[in-house]
Amino acid sequence: MAPSEPRATVIVRTRNRPAMLAEALGSLREQSFRNFEVVVVNDGGDAPSIPADLGVPCTVVGTEEPRGRARALNTGVRAARGHYVAYLDDDDLYLPGHLETLIRFLDGSDQYQAVYSDVEIVELTLGDDGHYVETARRSGFGRDFVPGRIQFSNFIPLISLAHRRSLFDVVGPFDETFDLFEDWEFMIRLAAATRPHRLRHVTSLYRVRDDGTNAVTATAWGGPVAQAARRRIYEKHWALHTPETEMAAFDMLERDLTTLLPWQARAIEAETLAAQQRETIARLGSDVLALRNDSARAAQLGYERESKLHDEVASLRAQLATERQEREQLVAKLEEQVAHVTRDRDDLSAKLRQAYDAGTALQQRLDAMEASLGWRMLSPWRRFKAWIGR
Repeated sequence: MAPSEPRATVIVRTRNRPAMLAEALGSLREQSFRNFEVVVVNDGGDAPSIPADLGVPCTVVGTEEPRGRARALNTGVRAARGHYVAYLDDDDLYLPGHLETLIRFLDGSDQYQAVYSDVEIVELTLGDDGHYVETARRSGFGRDFVPGRIQFSNFIPLISLAHRRSLFDVVGPFDETFDLFEDWEFMIRLAAATRPHRLRHVTSLYRVRDDGTNAVTATAWGGPVAQAARRRIYEKHWALHTPETEMAAFDMLERDLTTLLPWQARAIEAETLAAQQRETIARLGSDVLALRNDSARAAQLGYERESKLHDEVASLRAQLATERQEREQLVAKLEEQVAHVTRDRDDLSAKLRQAYDAGTALQQRLDAMEASLGWRMLSPWRRFKAWIGR
């Protein structure tokens, strides 16, 4: 392999789903393993937008009109330069360690040419705003590889798979006559050429939408289209249905049932516990609602009491202001009366002093008259006159 060639190629199929494609490419941007390239196959849609910060080489291969799921994969395979090939549709996601987990195993193994990991199924609900919202997660496709079982059902989705690119020279490309279960048909041929190894790590997310827009879920498993595709797979690979493969498939089914049976009681117990938890959550929700209502009423009462107190304080302040004003007016009148009395007292004191001074002057004159010679000479006469008057 030339030094310039990437270690791996991730083939991404897309058509007119720019928001989902952006999310899928975003999961590639977050990969811890960086020596890979991306081949985006635009199957007859509008030109996709590739983020500038993807951080790895990206090639967009387009077709003028939709040519089908299998042909889109083959278009990506022809453009792939990596030593390994991995797959990611635009509506699914890799977890950050997906490529590192798979490629580290392949690089370290001489025996295995293909590897797959576990997948978590993410259920999405279309919201009123036109965006999908995650509503649940569950495990899926987590099965060990058993020779012969892949002929009966596919338990290795492409999103979980990585393999040597050279296997295409052995098993051939994807069968373009299939536009449903093309990955299952390819896995049958790949499993006949090499034994894929399962890594028990969830490294990718398979997203299922509730509006039926997934290519596989849009076709009912028991519907005529799916049944016709299954029949064609069985017919094409009927030679692989040997007694050994049928025994292996039956044994695996029996082991699955045996594994599930001990869990039945636990499942019932878990369901009972879940029901109790839902009841508890509902009761707590009711209690919280009642508490919120009580809190709202308490807040309203507090607001009303606070408003009443504010009104009472304002009234008291107004009364105090009125009393203060009346007191100030009374004090002013009292001060005015005191000033008036003080003035009257001062006037009276002045008049009394004047009268006292006048009396003193008169007494002095009388004393002077009595002490005079004329007053003493007329004194006998005054006494005689007074005697006659009696």
